Amino acid sequence: MRHRVKNMYKFLIATEAVKRLCNLRVLVSLSFLFSCLILCAQSEPILSQWWTVPSFYNPAAVGGSEWLSIRGVGRLDWVGIENAPKSIVGVAETPLFNEYKNIGVGVKLMQESLGLFSETGASAQLSWNRKVGIGKLSIGGEVGIRTSKFRGSDVVLPTEQGEAIDGAIPNYDVAGDAVDLGIGICYIHPQFSTGISILHLNRPVISLQKGENEENSVSNYETAYPQMLYFQAEGNIKLPNSLIILYPAMQVVSDFSSLHSSVSLRGSLYPNFQIGLGYRIGESVGAMAQCELGDFRIGYNFDYSLSRLGRASMGSHEIVVGYRMKLNFGGENHNKQKSIRFL
Repeated sequence: MRHRVKNMYKFLIATEAVKRLCNLRVLVSLSFLFSCLILCAQSEPILSQWWTVPSFYNPAAVGGSEWLSIRGVGRLDWVGIENAPKSIVGVAETPLFNEYKNIGVGVKLMQESLGLFSETGASAQLSWNRKVGIGKLSIGGEVGIRTSKFRGSDVVLPTEQGEAIDGAIPNYDVAGDAVDLGIGICYIHPQFSTGISILHLNRPVISLQKGENEENSVSNYETAYPQMLYFQAEGNIKLPNSLIILYPAMQVVSDFSSLHSSVSLRGSLYPNFQIGLGYRIGESVGAMAQCELGDFRIGYNFDYSLSRLGRASMGSHEIVVGYRMKLNFGGENHNKQKSIRFL
């Protein structure tokens, strides 16, 4: 029987706990184990500033404005705790005009590491849209490659008479990849946007193998990705008799067996500056700020865990950087659509 990657997570963190039995952070290691088991069901990094990269979760969002946009997000979870998750996400997108004015194209990249386990992904995205009312309805899809790696050669297993006692964990490096598909639909209105998508549509299963130059390259380890449902909604509310604009946002994530939700509220005190608060239901609270400097954007978010990890770590930190450029193909843009997104 093939061993699922969840077993790797269990033993990886359990091993770290054993190695630190005399450390004051044993409790943290155990909490980390529990949190990692939850993360196994979430195959995409969950970002607090998800609204800056909506196309990362929904391919229908590419080309949602008249800008060529490039954005990146870096996130460090539970700073101060060894083997905590680290994530990097990048997206680039643009609409096409002229005879292809209803088409948006984009790419997305991601890299995430958790202890000895890491994964990378790259996808090409395509969307088609048409005007509905005063807004725009868009459908899209993506196709990409997902790669998983586990550095089993760095694992130290408890032994009995010189042999490892747990065959569920490889003591050699393994890696594999698989095709990954996704679809989505969204509606962009001058006052709000909303969308729903399903990633890992084909439920990819990656068989983790030894390197080609290693002996016994056949392996019985694999990692599986369940279908993930993402619902996102964002709006803008201009306060009467005021220059302040509020931006409420909500994201719901489900693997059809569990639910993860977050809400946030940002406000623009000045034309190029936003501050706000966020709440991951039952998980963490956060504060965020973003600033626009010409065509460049930069943002920062801090999350404080509501679990015991909050007392043992220095919180989670997230940085957003972005650049956008107004497209001009020498003719009138008949597909102009105001986007409520800050980036």
